[in-house]
Amino acid sequence: MTEVPFAQKTFTSINYPGLHWPPRDLGKVNLVSIRRMSYSSDDEDMPQPIFFYGDGRSDDLVPGNYLKTIINTFKETSATSFKVQRLENGLATNSVAEQWFDNLPALTKLDWDLVEAAFKVCWPKEVLVVEMTEKRRRKLRSEKLLKVDIGATVMANGVEMSGQACWAGKIQTLAAQADDPSGALIHSVWNEMPQLMKKLVKSTYLTWPEFTRAIKDVSEEDIETAIAEEGRIMALEQDAKAL
Repeated sequence: MTEVPFAQKTFTSINYPGLHWPPRDLGKVNLVSIRRMSYSSDDEDMPQPIFFYGDGRSDDLVPGNYLKTIINTFKETSATSFKVQRLENGLATNSVAEQWFDNLPALTKLDWDLVEAAFKVCWPKEVLVVEMTEKRRRKLRSEKLLKVDIGATVMANGVEMSGQACWAGKIQTLAAQADDPSGALIHSVWNEMPQLMKKLVKSTYLTWPEFTRAIKDVSEEDIETAIAEEGRIMALEQDAKAL
């Protein structure tokens, strides 16, 4: 049997997935569309650049954050010219920040440390208002546990928990900020709790972790029992008044 060379073989049809013979009429082909479908540019996945204006507009980058973002792109081997150029490229055109850069002495631009120092002089850190201890303690005492939250299910930081457990977490954080390691304010916070919770958690705990842990450990069964007892007492009082 004589083998027919592959090039001389005649194919009447081929029907493999994605491959057809004879070729089908595709009509007019938009090569640009094919390129867009076939190739994905890295630029399509890149976020749009955000520029720093430096004029105090509400939607501008925090100056310190912009500087840190630029510095985080540096490598140990990055040259001064690269660092300075990277900083300049992030400044919005004709902005206050770009005008500041343009006015820097030429010698300053040859030393990254000098450029960074000049940036921090022009845009220093904001001075934060530090809350006084007494103000933090007032905030602690004003954080109230509502009766409707006792036994309720709430979401906190993506986690389901009881309303009293959520409140206890807030209290523990506020207590730490209020600088009360001795637990001197525990009784005043306890005294503002609903009577229902007071019956379940006493004020005799000496530390905030112990106090808040006791609140978190209150179960639904404990709450239902306390509510039933509260209802029974109210019924007896009403009966006594009716006599």
